[in-house]
Amino acid sequence: MNTKWFLRISVILVLSFSFAGCNVKNNKTEYGTGIWDEDSLGYHRIVIHNNKSADAVFVDIPWRRRDNKPWEKAVILTSGNPEKVIKNIYCIHSDNEKGQFVFQPVEGKADYFLYYLPSEIKGRSNYPTVVYPPPVQTADNAWIDLHNLRDDSSVYRLPRVRVKAIQSRDEFNSFFPMEIIATEAETEKLKNNYPEKTYVLFPESRENPVRMYDHLPLKWIEEGPFGKITGKVRKGEYFTFQVGLYCIKGTINNLNTEFSDLCSGANVVIKANSISSFNTEGINWNGKPFVKRLTVEAGKIQPLWFGFMIPEDAKAGKISGKLVISPDGHRPETLNISVDIADEIIINHGDDDPGLMTRMRWLNSRLASDEEITKPYLPIEKTGKSLNILGREIEIGSSGLPSRYLTCFNQSNTGLTDISENVLAAPMSLDIYRANGSKIFLTSGNPSFESKGAGKYIWNCMNNSPSVEMETSGSLEFDGFASIRIKIKAIQDVDLSDIRFTISLRKKYADYFMGLGLQGGYRPYYLSWKWDRMKHQEGAWIGNVNGGIQFTLRNDEYERPLNTNFYREKPLIMPDSWYNDGKGGIIISSGEYTAQISCYSGKRTMSKDDELVFSVNLLFTPFKVIDTDEQWRTRFFHRYEDLDSIKKYGANVVNVHHATEINPWINYPFLEQEKMKEYTDRAHSMGMRVKIYNTIRELSNRAPELFAIKSLGDEIFSEGTGGGFNWLQEHLADDYIAAWFVPDYKDAAIINSGMSRWHNYYIEGVNWLGKNIGIDGLYLDDIAFDRTTMKRLRKVLDRNRDSALIDLHSANQYNVRDGYTNSANLYMEHFPYIDRLWFGEYFDPSLPPDFWLIEMSGIPFGLMGEMLQDGGNQYRGLLYGMTSRAPWSGDPRNIWSFFDTYKIADSEFIGYWADECPVKTGYRNAPASVYLKDNKAVVAIASWYGEHRDIWLHTDWNRLGLDRNRSVFRVPFIKDFQEEMIYKPWERIPVEPGKGIVLIIEENK
Repeated sequence: MNTKWFLRISVILVLSFSFAGCNVKNNKTEYGTGIWDEDSLGYHRIVIHNNKSADAVFVDIPWRRRDNKPWEKAVILTSGNPEKVIKNIYCIHSDNEKGQFVFQPVEGKADYFLYYLPSEIKGRSNYPTVVYPPPVQTADNAWIDLHNLRDDSSVYRLPRVRVKAIQSRDEFNSFFPMEIIATEAETEKLKNNYPEKTYVLFPESRENPVRMYDHLPLKWIEEGPFGKITGKVRKGEYFTFQVGLYCIKGTINNLNTEFSDLCSGANVVIKANSISSFNTEGINWNGKPFVKRLTVEAGKIQPLWFGFMIPEDAKAGKISGKLVISPDGHRPETLNISVDIADEIIINHGDDDPGLMTRMRWLNSRLASDEEITKPYLPIEKTGKSLNILGREIEIGSSGLPSRYLTCFNQSNTGLTDISENVLAAPMSLDIYRANGSKIFLTSGNPSFESKGAGKYIWNCMNNSPSVEMETSGSLEFDGFASIRIKIKAIQDVDLSDIRFTISLRKKYADYFMGLGLQGGYRPYYLSWKWDRMKHQEGAWIGNVNGGIQFTLRNDEYERPLNTNFYREKPLIMPDSWYNDGKGGIIISSGEYTAQISCYSGKRTMSKDDELVFSVNLLFTPFKVIDTDEQWRTRFFHRYEDLDSIKKYGANVVNVHHATEINPWINYPFLEQEKMKEYTDRAHSMGMRVKIYNTIRELSNRAPELFAIKSLGDEIFSEGTGGGFNWLQEHLADDYIAAWFVPDYKDAAIINSGMSRWHNYYIEGVNWLGKNIGIDGLYLDDIAFDRTTMKRLRKVLDRNRDSALIDLHSANQYNVRDGYTNSANLYMEHFPYIDRLWFGEYFDPSLPPDFWLIEMSGIPFGLMGEMLQDGGNQYRGLLYGMTSRAPWSGDPRNIWSFFDTYKIADSEFIGYWADECPVKTGYRNAPASVYLKDNKAVVAIASWYGEHRDIWLHTDWNRLGLDRNRSVFRVPFIKDFQEEMIYKPWERIPVEPGKGIVLIIEENK
């Protein structure tokens, strides 16, 4: 596009104009790096050398830009003087291929610098919006008229100066070589050279990932298509390479790739069926193979990535073979392969160097996909129709649904009892009603069971009637997760008023509720809820601390939505069977002795042979016994600092965040291996553990595999509108969602999709970190993967480290951006494999004790946690065994010291919610929890009241094993917490508003 425009110029300091880095000449243009520090100048410039003595000179810049509409973006021209911005500059022509300018060389014969992607940063520092200002006239009209610049014919008679170099601020920001575009004329010439071809192929090395889909790189024009696939590898190395497919005409709707065996002479070295074609097939996160269908439109480029393993016993020398690419409806094309094997063995298949791209094979890993159990769980035992797991027994009824759920956890979840109680008031049911409201009765089934190893049982059950049949298939795993799929098939045409799934719980096990638009706390007497795609709500948890059930309603089309501020970018897909065009919903109701959940789907008509699938996932809580000793002895330090200072502080586990020296790039902790290992090894020598930040919600732009992953379409990276930091816009162009950004490191991440092969890579990466770096676990900042991946994660950590830890942080997701979901509800399926929670960010700390218990403490699920927002409230936290987390959110050393003095780690913890709690206050919003040990009780009392309370304690002296007449309530001194006092058992205890008190109940000696 030809256009005349004037330039917006601002006076901006240029701190340095010296050259650095390696310069490369390509097509008579030198590409390299330079040094300048002012971010607003952008990351790219043209170095122009003026050797003329003139008031106006002309420069023709072959910048070969890939960005959209460069003529709508300003440029900034400076001289060698850092403060000298040249305002007299006039654009003659600008498009993607070149820019032509006339400017006034105010410094005479010298080098000048044209910054051609200057920018402005707006928005939040960690979620920036970078904009490229439009051109605005700054040239003086008299100067323009003096040189008659508005007349094209006169412009070209001006003295010409040359482009000396095209530079980026560093190699990472460079466009060379794969983003230097070919011109339209060069592209047309290439097409004309192959008139019979509908597409052409460009073999490319792994060192130069294909980055552009709309422009051919100049490199390919110069090299030409249909070259040989070559490379140099070592024995034991996983070799990756790519082929760029450029569609000339027509549309490619699908393509197949086929390899020959790779041979050295007559000897087969690589079997054809062992070569991976990452863009056309793979192994999904759940271990299932899949095939991808690629579409390539005319004028577009599709990178194709491949890889194969070189045997360690291979002989040095050359291996050869062929690759045939066969698009549907197009003639196949063949490329020759010739790879040199060096007489050298590489360790770890080359994985220790991410730049080799050997880790691409991790995308198809099945590591830790077995059905083995993880600690502290036990193998499932089957007795008749009952399946026994840790602390729980689930009986499967004649419908294929659970008919009983027995729990034997004690009321504080700190141990198991000899007596089990049924949580359910009646068997779960799926009932089908005719249009007239009458129920369709089905014959009773007899579920058949099959063991899938120590950790899983599956079952199947058929129920029939003359009008419909119901097939129920289900599974239960060792952690308490059940997945049930119910298929309803019409035997004849039938009008239905409802298909309804019902769970009835004994009132004793239905005190609390969380989900369906309600924050965690006491169960409402009644609730009516309807589906809403803008709300991430598909089920709820209901129960008590030692027995409860989470249910989530799904069908076969379920896809995991995005979370943490991005839910609306990819919201919940409505399950057709339950949703039923808005007719479905859920009602929670209460009876005298029961609470009932009715998941209804509403009226519909089914024709003969129609099928509906109703799926429900169930989690039977709690998952495990709380390890209070581990909670109080394991002390986190949530900041990367000197290990000596952390040890002196009193912590013994270090959480190393991203944006730190040894872990700089978010969710890609592989680029500072030596520093991370040195830190971890030293920590181990000091008796400390090191955990790192590494989750999967987003990925740093520093990942070497970034462009290879981008070639997979929306499989791993979510579709989006682009934007964000400069690098993302300039190198990814569009079709992504910009995520977290760290200004100090210029680390710009993009959002991953819900579930993908990247989870396989993640598991392999954690395994590599455990084996080679010795990390002791992970700090997860929200979770973007399912429980299958979490289970695999737990296994690889445990198999590498005896004392591995996983702790989970989540900000409050009960907001419009996250679809009003509850963090604890959202991540409950992961809780069986977590060691500690750190919830509370943006949580309202004034919410009552029942909210703290359900949404923050983790206790109803067999976990414990720590406080976050504003350091929490130390008085309230002690009710749940929680402290603040050092040093990020408060200073817990006073509480640690108190724990050590009174040996809390060896005590029996009894929560205020338990009937058996031996000390009670009589106030719902000023409860007391007890730490019982050695004929002594530590009592924590905390108030949510806005005014002073004098509390008389109701004490079970027999349970404490103390003599009331010989006992006192002693208030120990705790720094910055309370002063020392003594009370008699019959005296009232003063509690200040929003605070609390800690008492030691003991006998006088």
